[in-house]
Amino acid sequence: MKAEDKKYMKWDAATIQTAVAKFVQTQGRLPVAREMNPQNGLPTCRTFEKIIRMSWGNYAKCHYPELAKLGEERHKQRVLDIRKEQSEWTNEKLMVAVERFIEQHHRLPLMQEFTSENQLPSYTTFRKIAEQVMIGNLQSHFAEQLNRGVTRKKEDQTMGCWGITAFESDAGLDAVDYIRHILPEDGELDLGTVIEALKADDVRLPDTQDAESHSSPMALAEIIVKLVDHDMDSLDYDDEYFAGERKFSDLTSFSASKESLRWLRDYLIDTLQSARQWAGREGNWNGWFEEKNWIGWQEHMATLVGRLDGLLAEQGYTIDLLTVNQPENGQTMKM
Repeated sequence: MKAEDKKYMKWDAATIQTAVAKFVQTQGRLPVAREMNPQNGLPTCRTFEKIIRMSWGNYAKCHYPELAKLGEERHKQRVLDIRKEQSEWTNEKLMVAVERFIEQHHRLPLMQEFTSENQLPSYTTFRKIAEQVMIGNLQSHFAEQLNRGVTRKKEDQTMGCWGITAFESDAGLDAVDYIRHILPEDGELDLGTVIEALKADDVRLPDTQDAESHSSPMALAEIIVKLVDHDMDSLDYDDEYFAGERKFSDLTSFSASKESLRWLRDYLIDTLQSARQWAGREGNWNGWFEEKNWIGWQEHMATLVGRLDGLLAEQGYTIDLLTVNQPENGQTMKM
């Protein structure tokens, strides 16, 4: 089948099931979310859910239970391996490994060259160590100003954030930029595809038990609320420097299955519960400087959960977040 034929193939339940079976027979495994596209002889996740009326994850568990279980086990093992690796690598050890690579190749390693074969950590581990070192250097260099509070945008600012929302944090804004870069050219975004992309990057998807105050799923929930409320001001850049960037305002649809919305809501709920447990055990405000910010963050998380519950109450298995009716109370999220 030619590429042109694949691109314009008309899908129905029978052709989708046949395509999936062919992929499994050829590859000996299930396709991951990013492989669900016509170039691989498969429908997109959005097309799959629309026609089959079932998420790809549930379909795999029903029709290929052994392969689905194997995929989950591989993902869990990958997470454990990364955590183990991150506990073993230090800045000093990394510097020695990079120096050894430079002596052999006379250049710095590329992103894809951060492998055990090159006696280097994964790029995920490298990036985490580099971030920690940079933050430490900045704290040391600007110690005097930080102690005086000159560089704080607010009295309660912590390193990497200046407010309670994800949009008021480095981690949240990084997540927004990441999601912006994976916006589809055809303008048809699928929530499940975004979630799968976040799941593939363990740095962007911290364990809910870690009770991170700002995370990529939190930023994604705020993006959803902004799109539902037609609030585009803080989603896209108007500066000429970003003229080539993809824009949320160019989206023509943003489909979301109930399963994807439920996963996102449950992630926020689990994070909120973990944060409260940590605060209770440690006798503090889960890292917040002042109690008012700790209370405000909890209220914000509850608001996000409530908005997602409202979307889950909409009729149909899949909804378009760009055309869904706003809640009757008209309440918008304060950022």
